[in-house]
Amino acid sequence: MEQIFKEAMSALLSVVDELGQEHPAKIWVAFFERIEHYERLYRALLGSKGSPGL
Repeated sequence: MEQIFKEAMSALLSVVDELGQEHPAKIWVAFFERIEHYERLYRALLGSKGSPGL
């Protein structure tokens, strides 16, 4: 589970890095698109029965 989370975070951060500081609004759009892409993972990790370590 930890490895999957690391991969999801890496993918998220790479999208943000690609956009850089030039397009702050696009960074937020990309951020939420990645969250949507990994929705099931984030719900499992951050939901009411999620991992307390996160």
